[in-house]
Amino acid sequence: MERIKTADMPTPPAVSQDTSTNDSTLTSECPGCKGSGYYLLAVPYEDPRWGKLYPCECQADRPLPGSVAMLARLRDELGQLADCQFTTFDVHRSVKPLTWKYAGLVKSFTKTYDEDVQRTDLRKAARVAGAYATALDGWLYLFGPAGAGKSHLAAAIANSAASRNVRTTYASVPRLLDFIRSGYKDGSASERVEALQAAPLLILDDLGAEAAKRDTDELLFQLFNHRSRERANLPTVITSNIHPDDLEPRIADRIYGQTDGGQRIVWLPIYSYRRLR
Repeated sequence: MERIKTADMPTPPAVSQDTSTNDSTLTSECPGCKGSGYYLLAVPYEDPRWGKLYPCECQADRPLPGSVAMLARLRDELGQLADCQFTTFDVHRSVKPLTWKYAGLVKSFTKTYDEDVQRTDLRKAARVAGAYATALDGWLYLFGPAGAGKSHLAAAIANSAASRNVRTTYASVPRLLDFIRSGYKDGSASERVEALQAAPLLILDDLGAEAAKRDTDELLFQLFNHRSRERANLPTVITSNIHPDDLEPRIADRIYGQTDGGQRIVWLPIYSYRRLR
């Protein structure tokens, strides 16, 4: 199978490298990966291996630091979102009138949005997300029904950050929790949480889609609480179909606090692009 050198293609954001390291092994010129340590397979888009990075043989004798090695297991999470950019977020896309019926334990509403309102909200969401991608200050919460474009904007932020060598971790919340829980057997769960807590930019997709388990709220609270502390204040992007008020109260409190009192909670009441296909 032919390889594609990572130097010849954009690197998916979840595997962006922190170039501040002084480790000379990361800058060696391997002919297979051009010193990046990874390669892509030249397979068609439909192939499940498309867009996934594989460790180059030159890395065999170079063990990664513990936290980086664990986070590497999440690096293929972007999948088909790997090519999402702000330039490909179509604020003029076709929409239909939307009646959004939202029923939560705390919040509940039914509202109708016409095409003009939806396009206005699309433009606003793109503008706010683009500004956030530049500043990476505080948190951003993208809220809307399925198919609104939340994940596209989150992936565009990841791509933008990666292009500036900001190491980015992108994960769906259900998979992230599975990643942590899989460490219970070997006692590495705490280390996995700490690695995620310290990620320079953490993007969590689909908060609220996780299965309800005894430890779910506590694990998420540990993660959010650490990232929201004054000394940390680490950039965090969250997408969800759930209104923040319907989240576990401690988690909702952290989200409101880190989104400037809700100023960076972006509403996307947009008709699903999947239903237009």
